[in-house]
Amino acid sequence: MQTRRYVWLLTLLLGLAACSGGSGSSGFDAAPSENAAITLALQEQRCVDSPTLTVCPTNVTSTQGNPHQPVEVRTSIDQQASLACASTALGVPCNFTVPFSPEGFPPDTTFRVAVRRTDPLGPWVLAAPPLPDGAPDAAGLEVPVALPSSTDAPAAGAHVQVAVLVFAEPPQALPTTVPELSDTGADSAFVTHELTLQVTTVAAG
Repeated sequence: MQTRRYVWLLTLLLGLAACSGGSGSSGFDAAPSENAAITLALQEQRCVDSPTLTVCPTNVTSTQGNPHQPVEVRTSIDQQASLACASTALGVPCNFTVPFSPEGFPPDTTFRVAVRRTDPLGPWVLAAPPLPDGAPDAAGLEVPVALPSSTDAPAAGAHVQVAVLVFAEPPQALPTTVPELSDTGADSAFVTHELTLQVTTVAAG
């Protein structure tokens, strides 16, 4: 009887060990969700793989996927200060510009910018294709962003997050909004910390 019980316990322990380690997958080592990957990438200032997208922080050099070719997306946005967002009237989308400089990417790489509200968390809004920023001898790009108004955000400002999407191949037609960045088919995304927009009213021109 004792021998049979010992064999049963040994079998049970070996089964538990196989589930928690070894060559099998326990489920605890699965890639984080996209939003969790964004949070982790910003907290630890490194690239993080979600199931369908690699997420990296802006202004941090990455060797993700190719240790011999570091890449980076730099932005001159001050992520610690308020960013002016101009609107012609209350309830009308406000506009601001996202400047960025991709470094180390192949020349045929395509970039797009997406922005989402974080108060509360909303869908990503894709901007138009970026254009050269006009600076001489520079590879900088910029894109105007029109952020839809929201009754959930105070008139004085809004909290948003910006992502620069990276496509190894030119994307097909993209939707105006997506629930997640991976829905665009991008290969990776470089994200900013949460930004505070200071909405200002300007005369319509």
